[in-house]
Amino acid sequence: MNDPTTDVTITIGHEELIIRQRYETLSIVNDIFIGVLFVIGSALFFSPSTSYAATWLFVIGSVMM
Repeated sequence: MNDPTTDVTITIGHEELIIRQRYETLSIVNDIFIGVLFVIGSALFFSPSTSYAATWLFVIGSVMM
């Protein structure tokens, strides 16, 4: 029914990313999400009024590592 050897192929321009296994796909998505949290958290530190939210984004990103 479910073929565990199914590859996921993502083509971006001439570059091609082939992801094997579901766990690897979830791991890559998680890493990208953590990176987004840290980038947004870093931007929020530019304003003192948003530093509380920035701190929480860093905490959440750290826990997800």
